[in-house]
Amino acid sequence: YKTEKKDNEIRILNLTKTQQAQTINEQQKRQQLYGVIISFLVLFTVLLFWGIANRRRREQLALNLKVHESELKALRSQMNPHFIFNSVQTIERLLNESRISDSKLCLDRFSNLTRTVLENSNKREISLSEELDTLKIYMELEKLRFRNPFEFSIRIEKGIDPETTMIPPLILQPFVENAIKHGFRDEIRRGMLSIAIAKENDFLCCAVEDNGVGRKNSISIKPVSGFKKESLGLKITEERLNLISETRKQRAYFKIEDLLDKSDNPLGTRVLVFLPFEQSL
Repeated sequence: YKTEKKDNEIRILNLTKTQQAQTINEQQKRQQLYGVIISFLVLFTVLLFWGIANRRRREQLALNLKVHESELKALRSQMNPHFIFNSVQTIERLLNESRISDSKLCLDRFSNLTRTVLENSNKREISLSEELDTLKIYMELEKLRFRNPFEFSIRIEKGIDPETTMIPPLILQPFVENAIKHGFRDEIRRGMLSIAIAKENDFLCCAVEDNGVGRKNSISIKPVSGFKKESLGLKITEERLNLISETRKQRAYFKIEDLLDKSDNPLGTRVLVFLPFEQSL
């Protein structure tokens, strides 16, 4: 009886060891399977993130290329043959009228403007102060073309530092050019052009306002030479603002408002340009 009992205990013990071995073997296989799955998931995740990063890098390179092309278009639009022809024609007229000092002043401003535009064309951003200085030279040069010169003013809201506030170069010039070319075409009343810079939430709001004939009357007047080029300038500026919106992840845009009196007679035009507010360190 004792021998049989001992044999049963040994048999049970052997059976238990076999089961334990099987259990351990199954656990090892399970762990190996989990290891393969985890390794696959890690590899898949790494490849996924690498693909996303690579795609974003390609998109960023393509976006940078678009921005560069847009800036070159803006330069070509700003220094178009029509503007150069007008400047040379103004200098010639002043010389014919024996206004030697004015012709020298016009030539000096034209050379300064050309140099400034070429220097800024290689920059992604310039200070607000530099942009406004360029506009001042441009408007002073344009004033000499008018027999009844227009006046202009620039106002910056208190709290905005024009030296540290950054904006894209030549971004306001097409709106100023349109105001002068189309708003002051009748030269009957004295033109007034104002540029106001203010901060609205996270935006830098640049307002270009004139007391000209208005958009409707401007269309009815015989088109001036270079009208298509000026319209192209606005189109290029709109493309630049769209690219700024993509790169900054914040909308940049402009809107045009017709200024009317109580009888709906035109009092001028106002353009509001909204740019992401950014300051240099």
